Amino acid sequence: MRYELIYESTSTEELRTKLPELEERHVPEGGLVELVLNFRYRFPGFENVAVLVNDNLRKHIGVTPWPNSYQIVYVDPDRPTWYIRWRKGLVWAPLIVSALWAIAIIVVTIGGWRLLRATATLVEEYEWLVPVAVVGTLAVLLIYGLRSRGP
Repeated sequence: MRYELIYESTSTEELRTKLPELEERHVPEGGLVELVLNFRYRFPGFENVAVLVNDNLRKHIGVTPWPNSYQIVYVDPDRPTWYIRWRKGLVWAPLIVSALWAIAIIVVTIGGWRLLRATATLVEEYEWLVPVAVVGTLAVLLIYGLRSRGP
């Protein structure tokens, strides 16, 4: 199997715009493609989200895995890394990137929901926290506004 690195970046915006073009230009029909996603850390549910992405790509989008393989997304056991491997049939890169963005939105939403639940519990326990937070926020905004105007 021949391996060719066609792109490397830390920018997710570039991934979304350049990956489909590079896949189309460099990978022949039926070629094997691997996308390596290095995360900064293993977020809560890291492996579960990888399974969700894998199922979404295989069952709903129809991405074809590598030969003799049953999955598309592989989780590195030691590092916060996913290996996404597929066989080019169509130009799958835009669909794969779209699926990853959808999963990212789901993860952020779940994280926000958990934070909201924790905040609600905290506010119920410490009722005085809300007025203090509001006054503190207004004070910070006032100080920042006065400081940015200058003398």
